[in-house]
Amino acid sequence: MRPFHLHFHLNAWAACAPGLHQTQDWQAWARQPRLPLRQGLDSDLPALPEMAAMARRRLSPLGRMAVQAAWWCERGANGSAAQPSSDPQASEMPPVPVIFASGYGDAQRTLELQDSLAAGQAMSPTAFGLSVHNAIGAQYSIARGDHANYLAVAAGPCSAAAGLVEAASLLADGAPEVMLVCHEEGVPPPYDRYTDPVESPTPAMAWAWAWRLTTAHDANPDCFRLSLLDTEAGDHAGAPELPFGLDLLRFVLLTLDNSDTRLDDGLPWRRREGGQLWQMEHLRPAFAAAGVAL
Repeated sequence: MRPFHLHFHLNAWAACAPGLHQTQDWQAWARQPRLPLRQGLDSDLPALPEMAAMARRRLSPLGRMAVQAAWWCERGANGSAAQPSSDPQASEMPPVPVIFASGYGDAQRTLELQDSLAAGQAMSPTAFGLSVHNAIGAQYSIARGDHANYLAVAAGPCSAAAGLVEAASLLADGAPEVMLVCHEEGVPPPYDRYTDPVESPTPAMAWAWAWRLTTAHDANPDCFRLSLLDTEAGDHAGAPELPFGLDLLRFVLLTLDNSDTRLDDGLPWRRREGGQLWQMEHLRPAFAAAGVAL
């Protein structure tokens, strides 16, 4: 793949993981990151009051986090964090394209079905329908009565970057705004032995975040640039300690939390995955971009 650059503005963000629901939780996490782990307790899961109880029960724990992050993200604006609300009708955004990005998807549910098939047992049609890669996005769309364009992408460890590429394409095609929802959980045994130990270090891992994105231009106060660099470019990044999507979120949160500091004067975020070198930079108001550069 040849090098390219994408420019975008972040209108709002939200994230959800075990023990990390509030904005201040995530801001503190960005300064001292840890891997979000489920403890097997219902208290790990968000309440998701926006969705009817019957529909809520159809979601897996990962799906519940992803849908809650998406709903929270509707309420943020101007590059801010969306605030949780108990009001299911609180300021929903107009229909815009939504992208759900995940490397493994709802892995626990999918692999349970494969185990049943291998054992010669009948598979539940309902469970099968909820295990496909776009099932979480479909449940969110149905619950909102939303007929906008929904997509599901998977690109292994780089799924968050693939989601941003898809979002940039939709913005370039005329969409006024795009919401990207990135979500991952650990792969259960015995399949975990075949996964990347950084991307899926434990089956207990689960997290989701959502970003509302618009095209970068002079009127936006802050913009970001995602680049796929030449693989020969210098790499100042050390060995990754967080999954790709979480690492990317951390960079963005640290940047927004330090908006008075010109972080773009320092080192950008870089990550090498699968022979590809990705870079994210925070660009200040002086940056002028005519849409998206592909």
